[in-house]
Amino acid sequence: MKFHQALLPALVGGAVGCASYHPAPLETGVAPGRYNARSISDSGFTAYRAAAGLPAAAPVWNPGDLALAALYFRAPLDELRARVNAARAAEQSAGARPRPGIAASGERNLEPSGEGSPWGVQLAGTFVVETGGKRGARIAIATSRTFEAEAELRATAQALAAEARQAALEVVSASDRAYVGRHEEQLLDSVLPRIKSRFEEGTIGQGTLLQFRQEQQAAHLARVQSESELRTAIATAAGIAGIPVPQLPELRRVEPIMTSCGPLAVLSPDSLQFLALASRWSVAAALAGYQVAEAELRLEIARQRPDLELGPGLFFDHGITRFLANFALPFLPGGNRGPIAEMEARRSTAAAHVASAQESVLVELDGALAQCGLIDAESRSADSVDATARARWSRTREAYDRGEVGELDVRLEGIAALRTHRLVVLANQHAAEGRSRLEAAVGVWSSDPAALWPDTLGQPARGQKEHQ
Repeated sequence: MKFHQALLPALVGGAVGCASYHPAPLETGVAPGRYNARSISDSGFTAYRAAAGLPAAAPVWNPGDLALAALYFRAPLDELRARVNAARAAEQSAGARPRPGIAASGERNLEPSGEGSPWGVQLAGTFVVETGGKRGARIAIATSRTFEAEAELRATAQALAAEARQAALEVVSASDRAYVGRHEEQLLDSVLPRIKSRFEEGTIGQGTLLQFRQEQQAAHLARVQSESELRTAIATAAGIAGIPVPQLPELRRVEPIMTSCGPLAVLSPDSLQFLALASRWSVAAALAGYQVAEAELRLEIARQRPDLELGPGLFFDHGITRFLANFALPFLPGGNRGPIAEMEARRSTAAAHVASAQESVLVELDGALAQCGLIDAESRSADSVDATARARWSRTREAYDRGEVGELDVRLEGIAALRTHRLVVLANQHAAEGRSRLEAAVGVWSSDPAALWPDTLGQPARGQKEHQ
């Protein structure tokens, strides 16, 4: 009876410290309402912008504003933050030591004897002593996985910011193309009556009239296509930012047009390569994955050594109390070659992944540098052609003022100048894209006006509308 009285409180005490399960069913039907309720004027996003050093509200956004919105609203980052939290929780489990336990057995002598008690009861504690550094290897695996999860989150944030910036630049370029297309169509429409008048007067032939009408139709088609491209670019930019299309403000390229790839272009290719490999979190994530594989191999090697199981206790031997000291080895040392070979192969795979990640960054950087090398030449050529067309248009206007040419000639030269201006618009687009591509390849956060890189590991505070 004394044994049972001592055992019962111990078992009850262990049960009291157990956690209980609480179900958390998902409400999938609220997703449309939450998405439609997203607003750039939400208090949470306003605070997020303020933390980055930007004003609470801006009627016109630049590419950096769109990138900041993507980092705040997009759900994939929330998923990766949850993975980081799970990895951090796993660190506690990895460092836990084997919990002690209790082992008990009893016997009763059914035959009469002269013993003081027919009962024999054994009560012992169970303790596992880990050997070979298994606990240290588990901790190394857990900490490496935490850093891997954090690096993957930061790498995704870098890629998302670069994608958002590129999408914003496409909206700006599409807007410029649509603007030029609308003006060209308007000029051609204004010139058509005068062309018809000259045809009726017999000063031009039917072929010239038909050619001009074909140009007018082509301009109309180009204008429709450019406006369609603009709407598509706006929808793409809003999707990358994770906000409904009506919420997207007007996007402009507020930074001055540059004829080079910005400050990074002054660095040597070797310096840019080292900077890219040190700044890109995709490389850091691959390196963390290698550390995970290294620690897993270490753990499998440590498992060759068996743990020592101790069981000191008491034996109530039919009225006589005895002390017990048990120990056990679950298996003999050695073996485990199969899992070790598997972990060695995984480590080799992780090393190859590191090389692949580094190569991808270097290839991306080479492509960006190649594009940057053509920007200055394209900009100079476009500016030269544009200046020549504008000069011809100016001389034609001066000739018109002197009465030497008609108004139709002035309008036709204006149309030619507008068409050559497309080359400048295209060159500006390529310059902005080249700078953005180089900064994305190097892993540099760029925003004009300057904004601080937000804390991507921390969960942004959601405004009230996000929770309705």
